[in-house]
Amino acid sequence: MRVGRTLGLLLVLPGLLWAQTPNPELRAVVQRENGKRYLHIGRLEQAVNAFQQSLVLNPRDPETAHRLGTTYFRLREIDAACQYWNQACELNDSWCRGQEFTNHRKLCTPSQ
Repeated sequence: MRVGRTLGLLLVLPGLLWAQTPNPELRAVVQRENGKRYLHIGRLEQAVNAFQQSLVLNPRDPETAHRLGTTYFRLREIDAACQYWNQACELNDSWCRGQEFTNHRKLCTPSQ
């Protein structure tokens, strides 16, 4: 439970604790959560920046790659969206299941 409380504090004060957090994976989580908040309120450019920073710190995180793809989709940057959705699938194939991925695949597969 202590980890959750610490993480909550980090999310509320990411700028203050960013430099004090030596663990890159934890900093990546903070940035991913910031990106999710920005995405939720429609601040798409800030969401892109936060998700990109998260991926620099933890390039093996499929959730961040997927959310970055979704953000690019909302910005109507389809090629970039497909790139990050595919990256998420390569990192963990569980991100390639379900109706949402079926829709992504249709969008990202060139017409024959």
